[in-house]
Amino acid sequence: MKQLKILFACLLVIGSIASVWVAQTRGQAVTVPNGPINVYPVKFLCGAVPPTPQGQIERGPVKPGNYLTAINIHNPYFNTTSFFKKAVLMYSNDPTFQQGFEIPRKPGDLFQATLGADFGMEIDCDDIRQVLLKGILPPTATGFIKGWVIIEVPAKKIPFFKPSKELKDLVNEGKGETTSV
Repeated sequence: MKQLKILFACLLVIGSIASVWVAQTRGQAVTVPNGPINVYPVKFLCGAVPPTPQGQIERGPVKPGNYLTAINIHNPYFNTTSFFKKAVLMYSNDPTFQQGFEIPRKPGDLFQATLGADFGMEIDCDDIRQVLLKGILPPTATGFIKGWVIIEVPAKKIPFFKPSKELKDLVNEGKGETTSV
C-alpha cells in the first residue's frame, strides 16, 4: 500500500510538471527553468479613458484619465539571471475585442530576458503593446488596455554566509561563538 502511495505521488508530480511545461510553452521553443519558479503577476493599465459625459453613469474598467504603467525589474544577485515574461490582455476598448465578464483569456507569447548582476530593466506600455501582446492586440490599437504582465523567475537558493576557519577562530578567541551553517 505504501509503495502504491509513493508511485501515485510520483506520477502526480510528473504530471503537474508536464502540464505546467505544456501550458507555459504552448509549442514554443523556449527553455523552461528546472525546478520551482517564483511568479510575479503585475497589473497594467495603458491608454486614455475619456471623461464620462455629464449626467451619465461612469461605466468603464477604470476612472477617466491617462494611464501609463511602468514595471521595474531588478536583479539583486551577484550573477546574471534569466527570467520569462508574458502578458494577458483582460480588457481593450478596441471594437474587435470580445467584451464580457469572467472570460478566460489566453496569454501572449512567452519571452525570455536576461539581466546582469545588479542590472535593471523596465517594461512599459509600448513594450506590452508591441512585444508582449503582439498577435493578440491589433497592430493599430492605441486605445485603453488593461491586464497582467506575468514575470516568472527560477527560484534561487539564497546563499548563506559560511564563515571561514580564520573568522571562526577570531570570534572564538573573543566572547562570541559561531556555529556552522
